[in-house]
Amino acid sequence: MKKIPLILTLATLLGLTYSLVAFAAEPPKERSITLGDLIFADHGTKDVKGKGELDLEADNYYFDPTFLRGTPGQKIKIQIKNDSGTLHNFSIPEQQIDVDIPRKGKVLIEIAFPSSGVVRFLCKYHSSRGMNGELLTGDAKPQAVSPR
Repeated sequence: MKKIPLILTLATLLGLTYSLVAFAAEPPKERSITLGDLIFADHGTKDVKGKGELDLEADNYYFDPTFLRGTPGQKIKIQIKNDSGTLHNFSIPEQQIDVDIPRKGKVLIEIAFPSSGVVRFLCKYHSSRGMNGELLTGDAKPQAVSPR
């Protein structure tokens, strides 16, 4: 009769261990922030002051990094890699940039930081799902900008 409580205890411990391992294996959830009417799937800020090149990831449905910090008028070449099986886009309307990023493909573009403040970049296909980012000049903070 003592075997039944022992079996029940072991079964409970095994189930608890499985639950903890499964929970620990889950990838962390992305953090979304809302600025004005726009949602940003926030994958961090990268300081690119003084750099001439940057690798940027476009995936489902975010840019990594999401916010880029540079100096007034700084130009930088960005290689954007799309690891997903979904067509994405990189657009900066103020700079007449509108480039599709093929599935599992890469594109190389050059952008310029504004003289002050922020400029938004986006995926024109998935902006509503949080695929937005910003170029931050100097100490500018992420902020609401008018969606175009």
